[in-house]
Amino acid sequence: MTSKVYLAMVLSGIACSAHAGVVLDIAHPRQGDWSQVVLRDDGPSSLTATTQSGGGAELDEWRITYVAPPSTGPYAASNNLAVIYESFAWDPGTDGGIAGVDVSFDLGRSFSSFAGGFSGFVRPVVRQAGTVYSVAFSSIAINDSFNPAKAMTWSLLNTNNWITLNSGTGLDLSASGDDIYFGFRWDLAVNCNGINGCNGATTVASLDNLRFDISAVNAVPEPGGLSMFLTGLGLLGCTARRRQTRVA
Repeated sequence: MTSKVYLAMVLSGIACSAHAGVVLDIAHPRQGDWSQVVLRDDGPSSLTATTQSGGGAELDEWRITYVAPPSTGPYAASNNLAVIYESFAWDPGTDGGIAGVDVSFDLGRSFSSFAGGFSGFVRPVVRQAGTVYSVAFSSIAINDSFNPAKAMTWSLLNTNNWITLNSGTGLDLSASGDDIYFGFRWDLAVNCNGINGCNGATTVASLDNLRFDISAVNAVPEPGGLSMFLTGLGLLGCTARRRQTRVA
């Protein structure tokens, strides 16, 4: 069910516009709460994403597996997969426009037979009206330095260059836009230049503890409230409470 943001307002008998936010904290993702969108798959390599039990105290984490098969001739392959959290949506009509999103993921490389332990690229995404957008040049490359896993962060603003995989535009983060869903994108491409082909390679990476701290556009008092303030009739203010949604 879609979650909503409820704002607590303290007023002095007048209307006021509020601003608030939501902290979406997904400690251990469950696959049933997510959908997957294949943005590009031009083979013969394959990219799959599943949630699996991790070690120690971990409950679930995303495991990203990429397989480039052996070949007898040259080939190129590119795979791009978006994974979207479906159990929460930001409703701009109710919650207001989005000013920015602070994001953090725990990223790890479990195994890789690619040179340098390379495991692909990851970046945060949003989906609106069925289209997936991300901020241009926001990918982080996963390599040997991510074993063990470490937390990575992004600070994304509504003024950034939000584009589709093919550099399309159209994302509307204002109060008049459609609902916004949040997730991540995993990309990996290989290029075999050997005239006699290449050996196969496999990589397995992990993603866990996803956090989206969503901030609404700053509020402005409504005209009636501003008038009362200017005439000294007692505008006490308007406060909003940031709600935290924690997913076990």
